[in-house]
Amino acid sequence: MEKPSAVIEITSSAIKLVTGFVVDDKPAVIYTRSIPASEFVKNGEIIDYGGLTNAIASFKQISDPEARLRLSITDATIIFPAIGFEIFQSDKITNVVSTSSLVQHLDIQNAISLVQKETVSNGSDILDIIPAAFLLEGNRQFIAPPIGEKSSSIAIRAYVHTLPRRLISDYTRVVESAGIHVKRSVVSSYAFTEAIKRETDIKPNYILVDMGEDITTFTLVGSHFPINSRYMFYGNITLRERVATEFNIDKLKAKELLDCYGYSTTKNDFYPNIVEVETEDGGHYGYTEKDLRNVISNFMEEYFKSFDVALQTLLGDYPDDVKKTLPLVFTGELSKLLGFDRFAKSRYSDYASIEFYSPKHIGLRDASLGAITGALYLSSGYRGSLSDQRAKVSQVSRENPSKK
Repeated sequence: MEKPSAVIEITSSAIKLVTGFVVDDKPAVIYTRSIPASEFVKNGEIIDYGGLTNAIASFKQISDPEARLRLSITDATIIFPAIGFEIFQSDKITNVVSTSSLVQHLDIQNAISLVQKETVSNGSDILDIIPAAFLLEGNRQFIAPPIGEKSSSIAIRAYVHTLPRRLISDYTRVVESAGIHVKRSVVSSYAFTEAIKRETDIKPNYILVDMGEDITTFTLVGSHFPINSRYMFYGNITLRERVATEFNIDKLKAKELLDCYGYSTTKNDFYPNIVEVETEDGGHYGYTEKDLRNVISNFMEEYFKSFDVALQTLLGDYPDDVKKTLPLVFTGELSKLLGFDRFAKSRYSDYASIEFYSPKHIGLRDASLGAITGALYLSSGYRGSLSDQRAKVSQVSRENPSKK
């Protein structure tokens, strides 16, 4: 039986593990687990290597007597945050090796190797190389690797994904130190685009906005591929901290209030207290739903000012009327806030449409699991990517270890 794929995502709020298959083009989840990570990660940066390593190591052996489940996690696809994520296109061509001129996996690997030699920005490394198209003699074009097709040469048009070198090194090292081999490396924005392509009827060109715990990422998507990206350190945690400060309560209570009430626009003649705090003189002071709405409204005004700057930078030299052709697709924790859709739709009515994405599959029904859903899809099948090549080499080396 085929071994289930394991996917691990490390965020500022949680370390998430999902294991499963893709059956009939749909994710089938076997097991999910989440561990709080706020003490280990902040703004995408690992601040406690030892603690994070130990937490990830707890994923290696899974035993659930009630479900009669035992799993051993030896390797996994790792999702990287889109901090400093850059994309560029590369076109290369190479001769087909076989004397019969039939394209083989080795030819795909050779084409990827040529792309891998591209020079990247200072301080960055290539995380993955994603083929957009393969071209053979006779002007034949293929989306999937054209294994078995006849041609004396093969050309590749690929998107090169790069991230800061330290980010790649730190995340890879902490997972490997936990005893789990990094089989594939996927940037979160690309994983989201794969899930959206598979699960929605959203047009292939759009702007993806992932509103995470403490990072919001913006990705310009063309033909279902990320082509530009920006980010800002603003997210769900930022709002939670604002409520906690304004109401003088802890962050856990602030989360409870936001989850329960959100941004309600219901108008009442009387607003009862939703939380009471003790004052310095020993008395008590209460805050109402209206007070919470005011805090959220003020936060959103600040948030969207930075949001607009990021959007403008993302679109660069594109003409202003491009907005009319592109949907804004929101996902992530902050997008789940009750009433957020009203903010988005009123402020960005000049875009083609306002969409929201959240996985619908059993075990994955949460906007915060969109990247994991996409990574599960990417872990199945062969697309000829750099991650596919590395996974193939890893599998061979593990099944046939060299003897010394």
